Amino acid sequence: MHPNSDARNKEIALSRIRQLSSSGLSLEPFIRNLFEVIGEAVPSSPHRAIHTGAEQSDAYIASTPEIAGIISLHNHYIVESPPEVSGARFQPNMSGLRRILPTKTI
Repeated sequence: MHPNSDARNKEIALSRIRQLSSSGLSLEPFIRNLFEVIGEAVPSSPHRAIHTGAEQSDAYIASTPEIAGIISLHNHYIVESPPEVSGARFQPNMSGLRRILPTKTI
């Protein structure tokens, strides 16, 4: 396998994720390290956010300060606003989503 191949990058990322999962880091440093590992293995946008699973709709950890600043606007205009304001054809039901898509705690 070529040392710079996509498969090799993913193998390395999986190994680093396993190390992270047993590191005992608190949630925010864990997520920030996870962003870094995934960013190296999978080319994509550097702008990421992960919801922490808390009750608040704006409980996210973001990869950049710019994304962190947008989260409150997103929640105000998309998540919490009525369809007349957001333009959404449906209203997100967070409690319903939690039942349908349960999360696992690492």
